Amino acid sequence: MHDKKLQLQYVNNNEEYTLAQQFSLLNLQLCHSYSHPEWDAPIRILADIFVILRYADIDENILAKILDDMKLTKFSARIIHILSEYFRLTIGFMPITPLNDSETHKIRTKINNLITTP
Repeated sequence: MHDKKLQLQYVNNNEEYTLAQQFSLLNLQLCHSYSHPEWDAPIRILADIFVILRYADIDENILAKILDDMKLTKFSARIIHILSEYFRLTIGFMPITPLNDSETHKIRTKINNLITTP
């Protein structure tokens, strides 16, 4: 799932790479319908992403580069927008510009269905 070469390239940027991995897992679950019994639920991953963004010392430039290398920039921008709605994540804690478009709406709908489905 995660390119070992990419992981080695960012070995000194543990928090940024961990955050990118969380975005990647969320992308697989919400946009590609992949799952694995050992993975956290998408709602838990959203909460984890929020905590890292809010409380860890993230280098925004390094994170942006990692997300770009993993081809997750737009997806991550959509998730950051959703975090601003659900968790009130503020601009100062957004390492990339949030994106609110039709794909954001689709992701939000999937998340809402997860929350409201018993």
